[in-house]
Amino acid sequence: MMLKLITGKKYSERTEIRIAALSSSLQAALRTGDPNLIGQAADQILALRPEQLSAVTAKAYSLEIAGDIAGLEKFFNDRIKRFPQVQENYFMLLEASLRLHPLAATAPQTAKSFIQNFPNEFESISAIAWTLLNNAPFDAAALAVVSDACAILQKAPAASVSGKILTTRALFAYRSCKLQEALNLLRQAYERTGNAQEKAFVKNMLEYLKAVEKSTR
Repeated sequence: MMLKLITGKKYSERTEIRIAALSSSLQAALRTGDPNLIGQAADQILALRPEQLSAVTAKAYSLEIAGDIAGLEKFFNDRIKRFPQVQENYFMLLEASLRLHPLAATAPQTAKSFIQNFPNEFESISAIAWTLLNNAPFDAAALAVVSDACAILQKAPAASVSGKILTTRALFAYRSCKLQEALNLLRQAYERTGNAQEKAFVKNMLEYLKAVEKSTR
């Protein structure tokens, strides 16, 4: 009764029992490694609960191991159209596009769609921009998306600006041949970074760019 109140009367014990059984079937299918069995089991769960992340992951896995990369792209694009506010769909498609060569050209568009739909998710935008900047090969389309991302990050409220965001902006400035701007941003990033490991990373990056500056004098 409490669950029905919390979920607006959407909770169904019968559905929960059914999903529990289907989840067991999905686990059994995953152990077989058969993409058809995995995909079918995942589809049954998604028909009842489309937001079930484990089923989404399993469905994507089944398509990938079956070599159906076009089907994988379509699966996530359909989910993005159906659930545009679910961030995980963008992240999972972007991760696949950066890992699977046939999808490489779609990475900038996926990143652009995320930025357009979540303009205030500054940490996520920073992470996506950083990923694109470090992805090889780096192309003009990716550069354009990173440029848009950094323009948003530059206008973020001061309270939302972390060391990671400043480090991303610094890397973009460096890649854009703006060495002094990159150095200034890294100095700010160092001051705003509290985590010891991250602080060491920023320090190493700062020392590297100082060496680059010295070599160009």
